[in-house]
Amino acid sequence: MPSLGTHPAEALLFLSCGWSRSGLATNNRAFYTFSFLTLLYSVVSSVVPARDRECFWLTGPSKTLLLALAADAFTGTGRTFVGLPDFTPLPWDQMLAILGYATVCCLVVNDTVKGAMINLCIFTSSN
Repeated sequence: MPSLGTHPAEALLFLSCGWSRSGLATNNRAFYTFSFLTLLYSVVSSVVPARDRECFWLTGPSKTLLLALAADAFTGTGRTFVGLPDFTPLPWDQMLAILGYATVCCLVVNDTVKGAMINLCIFTSSN
């Protein structure tokens, strides 16, 4: 069951928190960075649970995959500091909050839903 990253409802919920608490409503460049990092961290976090039908922690990813995902996240984060036009760097606490939120949504919430849906499909097809 492929995952597309953080569900749009999860991303919009987090965006509404950032909008009201982080000044995104008055700073377009910060809004662009916030949105980019939300998408980046969501996609990076969604690869791990999408690769297997089991819970992601039962069949841990290889070191190569983890290194590639970390390189993607670090490269994308670094690009927001030095080379993406109209982006402004966010404070580290905001970046870590985005990373934490995307990771929890993908590795906990979405992986739990994935498992429940797979079990439901197996149960339905066996009856």
